[in-house]
Amino acid sequence: AANYLERTPNNNLLLSPRVALLPHGMGMIGVEDVPATTTISDQSTTAAQSFVETTTTQTVQHLVHAAFDSGSRAVALVGPKGSYKSALARQLASSSSSQELFSLYSDMTARDLLLTRGTDGKGNTVWRHTPLTRAITKGHMVILDGIDKISTDTLTSLALLLEQGQVDLPDGTRLHASNDEFKCVALAHPPLSDEANDNDSWIAPEVKGMFHWIRVDPLPSEELKEVLTGLYPSLSDTTSTETLE
Repeated sequence: AANYLERTPNNNLLLSPRVALLPHGMGMIGVEDVPATTTISDQSTTAAQSFVETTTTQTVQHLVHAAFDSGSRAVALVGPKGSYKSALARQLASSSSSQELFSLYSDMTARDLLLTRGTDGKGNTVWRHTPLTRAITKGHMVILDGIDKISTDTLTSLALLLEQGQVDLPDGTRLHASNDEFKCVALAHPPLSDEANDNDSWIAPEVKGMFHWIRVDPLPSEELKEVLTGLYPSLSDTTSTETLE
C-alpha cells in the first residue's frame, strides 16, 4: 500500500497515514484537501490497459490506500454520475489477488447482502454466498456499488463486519474475515443535501463511522483530455477539444 506522508514546512516531520487523515474525522476528504506540501510515495498499482492515470486519479488512489493503512477495512467513494468512481474501484481492485463486484438495489434486505436462497441439483433449498460473503471468507476485496440505494437499516447491518471483521449470517452461523486482506470499496452518489444532519441525507449518523469517506469530483477538462488521448491515441487535438466542449 502507498504511504501517505505529510511533511510540515518547518521540520520536515513525517506523519503516519492515520495522523495525516485524522483532521478530517468523519467528514469527506477530497483531492483539493491534500496540502501542497504533502508527498506521496510512488507505490501505485500498475494501471489496467483500459485505465488512464491522471494526477487526480492517482491522488484518490493514494487516499484510499492511506485509509487502509490507517486500519480501516472500508472506504466509500462518493461522487456524482460520471466521476470515474467505478473505474477507480476496478483499478484499486486490480491490486488485490481477487475481487468481487456486488451491485446493490433499493429493495435489498440485510439477509440479501449476506446469503441468498437457491436449490441444489436435487431440488433442495440451500443457502448461497453473495459476493460480499465470498470476499469475507476468501480475503478478497469487494466493491459495493450503490450503498446510497439501500436503506439505513440494511446498510448498518454490516457495521460489525466492517469494524471487527465478523458477522452473523441468516442461517445461524457466524462468519469471520479469513485474514486482513478483506477490504471493501463502496460507491455512492452524494446526498441530496450537503448538510450532514439533513433528513434527506442517506449518510445517517450511524453510517458515518462505517467507512472512511472520500469525495470524488468530475475530472477537470485538462485531465479528461489526457484520458481521451490515452484511450484513443489517433484522436486529433482539435477533435478531443471539441468533444470535451
